[in-house]
Amino acid sequence: ESTLDLINQQQLEEVYGIHFDTCKITDDKTHTKSNCHGNPNCLIHLGEANWMPNVHDVETSAYSEILENIVRQSDQFVGLRNLGATCYVNSLLQVWFFIPKFRSAIYNYRNELIADEMIPINFLTDNRFNLMGLQENPTIENRNCEKMTLDEASNEATKSPSAIKFSNKSKQSLLHTLYENVPEFMGNRERILSAFASICDYLQLVFAFLQFTKRRYIDPSPLISFLGLDTNQQQDVQEFCQLTMALLETTLSSQTDPKIRNSIQTLFQGEYSYVTKCSSCDFVSERKATFYELDLTVAGHSTLEKSFDDFFKKEKLDGSNQYYCEICQSKRDASRHIGIDIFPPVLNIQLLRNTGQKKKLKSILHFPEVLDMTKYLRHESKNGSCIYDIKAVLIHRGAGTQSGHYFAHIKEDESKSWHVFNDETVHQLSGKKLLIDEDSVESDDLNPSNKNSKPVKAGYHASRSAYMLVYTRRYSEVECNRDIQEEVFLPRSIVNIVSEDNLCLKRWIDAVEKQKQMNHMTVISNKAQVINRIYPSLFVDTDQSYEWICTEWLLNWLRKEESVSTIDNTSVLCDHKKLSPNLSMVKRISQSSADELFTLFGGGPRLSKEDICRQCVENICRKIQFDTKLNKDWKFIKSIGTEKFNAGDSSYWVGKESLKNWRVLATREFKRNIREPLSQANTEISDLVEEDTGSDVITATETTNYDEFEFNQDLLCEEHGNITAVEKNRQIVSETVWLLLKNYFPKATSYQVGSPICHHCEEVVKAKVESGENSKALAMNEKKFLTKLYCNKARPSATDEGEYFVLPLRFVKSWRNFIRQPLVNCRPQQIDLSDILCEHNKLPFDPLMDFEHEKNYVNVTAEEWADLINHYGIRPGVCSQIKISIKDKLCECFPTCCQICIDSLIEKKALEVKTYSNAKIYISKEDPDEDKNTDSFQEEIEKGSRKRNIMISPLRRSKRCRRGEVAFKISSDETLRDLKLKVMTEFQVAPFDQHLSLNGCELSDLNSTLGSLGILPDCRLTLKIDLPGEITEEVSREPEAGFIGISNLIGFYIAFILVS
Repeated sequence: ESTLDLINQQQLEEVYGIHFDTCKITDDKTHTKSNCHGNPNCLIHLGEANWMPNVHDVETSAYSEILENIVRQSDQFVGLRNLGATCYVNSLLQVWFFIPKFRSAIYNYRNELIADEMIPINFLTDNRFNLMGLQENPTIENRNCEKMTLDEASNEATKSPSAIKFSNKSKQSLLHTLYENVPEFMGNRERILSAFASICDYLQLVFAFLQFTKRRYIDPSPLISFLGLDTNQQQDVQEFCQLTMALLETTLSSQTDPKIRNSIQTLFQGEYSYVTKCSSCDFVSERKATFYELDLTVAGHSTLEKSFDDFFKKEKLDGSNQYYCEICQSKRDASRHIGIDIFPPVLNIQLLRNTGQKKKLKSILHFPEVLDMTKYLRHESKNGSCIYDIKAVLIHRGAGTQSGHYFAHIKEDESKSWHVFNDETVHQLSGKKLLIDEDSVESDDLNPSNKNSKPVKAGYHASRSAYMLVYTRRYSEVECNRDIQEEVFLPRSIVNIVSEDNLCLKRWIDAVEKQKQMNHMTVISNKAQVINRIYPSLFVDTDQSYEWICTEWLLNWLRKEESVSTIDNTSVLCDHKKLSPNLSMVKRISQSSADELFTLFGGGPRLSKEDICRQCVENICRKIQFDTKLNKDWKFIKSIGTEKFNAGDSSYWVGKESLKNWRVLATREFKRNIREPLSQANTEISDLVEEDTGSDVITATETTNYDEFEFNQDLLCEEHGNITAVEKNRQIVSETVWLLLKNYFPKATSYQVGSPICHHCEEVVKAKVESGENSKALAMNEKKFLTKLYCNKARPSATDEGEYFVLPLRFVKSWRNFIRQPLVNCRPQQIDLSDILCEHNKLPFDPLMDFEHEKNYVNVTAEEWADLINHYGIRPGVCSQIKISIKDKLCECFPTCCQICIDSLIEKKALEVKTYSNAKIYISKEDPDEDKNTDSFQEEIEKGSRKRNIMISPLRRSKRCRRGEVAFKISSDETLRDLKLKVMTEFQVAPFDQHLSLNGCELSDLNSTLGSLGILPDCRLTLKIDLPGEITEEVSREPEAGFIGISNLIGFYIAFILVS
């Protein structure tokens, strides 16, 4: 107490943080983004930013960001929105769009069902893709099209400037408001798309938007919906390319213009021959075929040229693979290779990175900028040059082909610059060198600093993630000029859609720009004027006059738009009606700003430097001193607590719970003694005290509530108030420890070791000990005679001849708990057989039925039953026993079985078996040679089973996946159609070529659920596949040739795979 009198004014001000550093606006860049709650001099980040002049910077950046994210720039290409997992579609669409002849063919497609006017378009009006909107294209307006206007729907889609307002909100809030007002994308309108009937209609729309839209990216939802693609499931881009090409070829075949009708074949179709030469007579046979892409092997090849050499290399036909020569009229050794007859203008190269195990091959492949295919031609080319330039590289990132991410690098023809098309994001690469893997974890091997990496030669690119390469034939200048002069047409309906969308977006852009200018010129509100006048004067130096103000009121004033109430400082007063030293509740402001605030808003009380509470500061010091002493004594008691007492030393009894939590109790006593709630100790002062007392000071805080608990209360018995006879509730401490504790608890009574124990409680304890000993003896005795029942071993069952009895499972569990811990658990009283019997006083189960997890009983032998009856007896009023006799595999029960309850149980189990989710089944393909070996295989199984005396149950199912089987996760409510789609993904077989059988019976009803078809968890199905007819001529390494020759099935095939 003597040290408290030495507290001076400077120390009081330190407790109240008056000398803390002042946080000002100029320090904002290095300051944290939140207010310093414990610093009364920190007056930033209280909400003032919404009212200060720099708010316009936030607003301007918000407008700029929304325009940058939505509006296409003049030198920018358009992206495609990713709908979930449609990156593979977006990448392929961008590649096709940048093939001019393919784009022209799509534009010139005519929907024969719609009498639509075709409008000519000059693509190279401004020598670039036109960004100004079709309604501003003089080529269109001056020829065939009157001025276009918006309908009512497009007017509704355009928001007026008044709908876009900024009202002192954050940047994120403003951005949210602006995004909500972006006009609806016209390409998704139902009334517009209702007339579209084919994939070409939708491609026309997508391509027209990619070329003429004002948007930075567009939504390809109409095309995705038409194809029936699942937006949440990624497909392999190579398979999608083949299927879509086949669909386009079929759709364009109905066009009257032969150029359009044959455009797919003209652009993408090449021809090659399988050349076989007899080694005996040198006879050469040829078989011609067409191709739309070349599938090249990546494994084992470092360059594209080596992959081509492997593709075209000669293959020896000898041994069992000899060739039947027509001249020799017998099988002969021969050689076979592929020779190219015609190369297409657009050469698609598929890089086979799929290992067949759902993993992707990530070896590096070097490919050239310029590809010379002349040496692979069989004859001199009649269709132009065989020099190809790289056009696009389609990239796949990910471990497998069914996941990951696709994007494309495409070279633009005019500038010869590379652009990255990554869904919505499109940007130009600097320089002319492709850095495909620079931002990937796969780039390490391509790093020039890597000693093991192979350097990339000039004129080459390298990648371990390139999945598809597109090369275009190099044309002569005459051919290029001829292509430029060709006129291209677009349907008027497509022109109107794009024009409407551009006009809507232009109105929205004008509204945003107008609102942006208006907000800059808007007069600041009255409240903003007040805040801008008063806020800078709030800051105060140490030597200036100041006042204190409630932080909560200051926050409301600076953050809320509506008017605030009068200033209320009552919440920051202590119990002495002065300023509380809790610094998170108040801020220190200048005298002049306080005068102005109280003049405007009124309230009080006003708090100045004279309102600093000396009593609260003294209490804080007392608390700090107390905590220091408390931690010092706690460490001392803890250090000598384990020491042994010498004979003759004085010792005392202490309650064990009191000794364990004496720090908490001492803290409570301290608070009672000063008779007032202590304010929260200031962090700065605590740090100063810790420097004096040591860094290992421990604050006495506990979460347990001991408000009603008195020290040494647990040492005394509740009934008589004497020392408790329960030894576990008391503990001996030395005289030194007791004297320390006595300082904190002066009212506590001292009990020296040797003081009389409560004799009443002592007798009760002795009786409990004797009862416990008896219980232990009973438990040991019963465990000795009923060991097998306790360990649950050698239980009788319905498969054993003889008789046995049935006990309730609840009784057995209670009995086992007692045997395990007789001092803790009570001994069961009687055996209650009503726990087993049903409401009809019969057995609700058949002992011969195996429902193991439903058992509420335990089987016991006759000897065990006799011992248990002798010890526990049977509850009266119920049957005296439940006895089951098995003789000659016949079961006799007493009481009898209840057929009603048994039937109900069977129905319940049958329903549970047919209702499941996320369960596994196994499907294996049927081996054509399996039927020959089935009988002998079954005989071997039965023979081996008899040798090992194993009973093979038809209900038993192995949960192991055997060789050749594939596991599928299914639910009982899925249909057979859903299962066939999963099988198609795994086995690459169309659903109509699948025949699934269960136990030899084919499953055919596609709409039936798997549960109703009897497909249960862990069962095994057999898959039989319809194979195409035998090929009469022997083939080798022939790549797929698309879907040529089955045009009558392509529509159904695409619809079934994609729509489903």
